[in-house]
Amino acid sequence: MAEDQWGRATDRADRLLLGDEAVARTWLRYLLKNRRRSLQPLARLVRRARSEGSPAATPGWLRFAAVLLGGDAEATTATDAADFAEASDQGWRTTLDIAREQRRPEALRAMWPGLWRAARGDRALGEAVAGLVPVDGRHDGGVAADADLFCAATGTGGPGMPRLALLTESGQLTGYVAALINRCASDGELRRLAVDALLAGTPGPRGWQVTEQLAAALPAAFLGPVCEVVHDRLTGRGRPLTDLDVPPYLMKHVAARYDLAWLRPVSGFRRAAESGAPYEELARLLLEAGVPVRLPAQLLDAVAGWTLTEGPDGLEQVARAMDAAAPSSPGPRLYGALTRDDRHPGLREMLTEHSRHQRAWHEAVLAELWHRRPGAPPAAAPAAEVERPGLFRKMGRAVSGRRG
Repeated sequence: MAEDQWGRATDRADRLLLGDEAVARTWLRYLLKNRRRSLQPLARLVRRARSEGSPAATPGWLRFAAVLLGGDAEATTATDAADFAEASDQGWRTTLDIAREQRRPEALRAMWPGLWRAARGDRALGEAVAGLVPVDGRHDGGVAADADLFCAATGTGGPGMPRLALLTESGQLTGYVAALINRCASDGELRRLAVDALLAGTPGPRGWQVTEQLAAALPAAFLGPVCEVVHDRLTGRGRPLTDLDVPPYLMKHVAARYDLAWLRPVSGFRRAAESGAPYEELARLLLEAGVPVRLPAQLLDAVAGWTLTEGPDGLEQVARAMDAAAPSSPGPRLYGALTRDDRHPGLREMLTEHSRHQRAWHEAVLAELWHRRPGAPPAAAPAAEVERPGLFRKMGRAVSGRRG
């Protein structure tokens, strides 16, 4: 101000600001409140402190000011950032504005603890953080995590952790996870907010990867909330989530915690079906889950949905494979279990039509086999064949090999 308005040297004033804390805080308060502020005096103080004193002797607010003006972000602390921003009533908002103007998103790391305290009374700070660390920018992993978590915690922007999805390097992901661990390790509220944000919508590969690493790093504190959210969404509370979306490691923990016996066989069947596993493998999974009439309703739903997509031929092949692998004709019983309560409109009709076509086909074959020979075709199979387990063994064999 002395230079700008009166053209006078600032040496004595600078020494006073560096030597008297009360005077310095008054000056800093004026700087933060002045909308027409110039940062040149602040930059001059930073240069002078750097040239004349050790970092330890430099006031904390000035160490943070150095970061705002391009200095090493690791050379300051959360206490330094608070000393700077809390010199003024609206200091956190103003400090975020300065960091944005100077293009210094790295400053968010030191600001985060104080910002989170301030955000309890001013949720609009999330908008300022979003302006400092825009979603479509290229950021350090730790900065991206701090911005994602803060915006999620203040309800700023859309759901989820949008900056996470744009990280492309393994080093960025490592920094992202480390930052979340640092913020959430001792704060239950932030852990819950982080879980909700990471699992918002359908988490992509990055979201599941970060969730897995957080659960591994903080199993006692983080795995429980993750399993709770996944369980609620799998069982119809909250936005639906299918078991195919959940990684196997997490499915195992969810099933163990909530005694959801149906989760693992349902997930196993769906994953096998999605990957085009052989019919024999699908049959084995169903037989391992139990006899058809006792299969979990969720597993029957999965089989029914697959049948409606795959078509009746696929179900027939699975049923034949079941019949070939186990006694007491489980194949036909699977048809009955799938249609006993008409939960899937059109399934019974589709399977009935298919069976009628099959019967007509076999009757036509029998007619051709016997039309030139005296007598009628045998009315039933020989007794020895009837006693053999597996009804479909008399009708033909399942087509083995991979589907495709």
